[in-house]
Amino acid sequence: MILECCYTLPERPGVYYFYDEKNTLLYIGKSKNIRKRVLSHFYHRDETKRHADLIKQTAHIDFTCTAGELGALLLESAEIKLRQPIYNRRLRKHQNLYSWVLNDELIPVLHRVDDIADDKISVGLYQSPVRAKQWLLKLAEKNELCAKVLELESTRRGCCFNYQLKRCRGACCGNETLASYNQRLVKAFENYALIAWPWQSAIAIVEEDPQHQCKAFHIINQWRYLGSVSHLHDTPTGPLPRFSRDSYQILIRYLQYEKPNILELT
Repeated sequence: MILECCYTLPERPGVYYFYDEKNTLLYIGKSKNIRKRVLSHFYHRDETKRHADLIKQTAHIDFTCTAGELGALLLESAEIKLRQPIYNRRLRKHQNLYSWVLNDELIPVLHRVDDIADDKISVGLYQSPVRAKQWLLKLAEKNELCAKVLELESTRRGCCFNYQLKRCRGACCGNETLASYNQRLVKAFENYALIAWPWQSAIAIVEEDPQHQCKAFHIINQWRYLGSVSHLHDTPTGPLPRFSRDSYQILIRYLQYEKPNILELT
């Protein structure tokens, strides 16, 4: 019965929802073609036990059509974080994301992303301070930066440990000038910096599906997805949601490879 229902699903971009017989939300997915993607779940040849369990429990399928692939990507990410389906792990909500910011003395300081001022350049998106520190240590080793100068090593006298291993050029003991070191540090950070929000206010990315006469305005501010509307007078208001690494990466990729119609909102 459930398989027969799959053939009635639309062949359009959007998000689909799998529910069990008690109407518990099991899974949220997205596709450029909802019907084709959902059917592939049921005809998957090399399925894992987890996927087989999902299909076995699915008793009802719902969907939301979008104007295109961007709308499907953004909606899927937001819905998973909001509704926490049982079988979605990759995009589960994290309470905080952290990022490194260079202070006035060019020392990396870890901040919650939501607390970073708009004019500050931040580097990386990490789910915990531990992961952030691990990344910074790897960056230091890769670029021969000094863990002592970065305040990641507490050695008070002499050179840092990495200098002895020839993984530091000696800013910690005067064998490299601080000016040269800072120049290399800034360059290393710039390679991983989050892209600053380039608009003065929120924007609407216009996405259209001429075949189905569908248009959507995706409302974005400070890389945060506020929602999608059919008419700009329905633009959502209120405080910005938490920063989402998934939404940020979706938008960056879209803006790099597409030529979107963007309206700046005032």
